[in-house]
Amino acid sequence: MRRLDVFGSAVGDSFDTETSDVDVLVEFEAGAEFDYFDAYFELREGLERILGRPVDLVSATPLPTRTSSSGCWRRGSSCMRREFSPSWWRF
Repeated sequence: MRRLDVFGSAVGDSFDTETSDVDVLVEFEAGAEFDYFDAYFELREGLERILGRPVDLVSATPLPTRTSSSGCWRRGSSCMRREFSPSWWRF
């Protein structure tokens, strides 16, 4: 991880200890074998456990690139196809 910053109401006077979430900006140190998706969700879930409240995690790290010819995202040696659903994205 290259950077981790708290922003929003958690650093100001409008933070409500009963209802506010915590806004966090993260920048990962992404290398060739970096697993963006696992790192993102493990960090968010870990912060929520530690802080005891929802965390809105915003990443400054670019998402993995989508290959134009196959219409999928590369993740290591696997390929995840994107299928649109009205209620969510599935991989």
